[in-house]
Amino acid sequence: MRYARSLVILVGVVFLGLCLVGHSAGRVAPGPVRRIEKAEDPHEGSVILVEAFMVEVRLSELYELGVPVISEGAKSVSAEHILKCLKDAEAAAVTAGAKLAVAHAEKAKTDMTAKQGKYVGPAKEKRFEFQDVGTSLTVEAQILRGGKILVELDFEHSCLEENEPADDDDLWPASVRWNWSNRVSLEAAKPTLVGATQDQETATFLIITANIKE
Repeated sequence: MRYARSLVILVGVVFLGLCLVGHSAGRVAPGPVRRIEKAEDPHEGSVILVEAFMVEVRLSELYELGVPVISEGAKSVSAEHILKCLKDAEAAAVTAGAKLAVAHAEKAKTDMTAKQGKYVGPAKEKRFEFQDVGTSLTVEAQILRGGKILVELDFEHSCLEENEPADDDDLWPASVRWNWSNRVSLEAAKPTLVGATQDQETATFLIITANIKE
């Protein structure tokens, strides 16, 4: 009887030991926690100054500079051509513009609008109404490696044409609106041509510059 009792105790001890060993073998010890630190942005806190302006140029002046209306390979109109035309008040003029400061990798907007009146309706029943006209500039900018600046912009300008109405005009003066949206990589402080429209005698260009504020 004592022998059987001892055997039962021995079997229990062995079983308990096997359970402990098996439990320990199945447990995976946690490894060290590895923290991935975010790389510091060298341009964090930097401010970018962006300027956009519309220039109306007589096509005859571009012809005199030897600039084709339609680009021919490497020969095409550039911001340098437009700035050269601006030296002559009869050749070109700045018609609208806007500038703002935007933080690196951020977005900013500026609106410069005013209310102007216009006549609307049939010639014999004209009435005077006001509408918002002016300039709006929205910019998102980021400083790239090597000092270039990536700019995504939306430029909008509206005005009322100062012209005499015809008898059958429904609107006087007429509303005119320009809108350009672009995404471009710029060299700091270098004027860059990003858009243009053209009619029979003139062309209107949008030129932008961006610079990093020290």
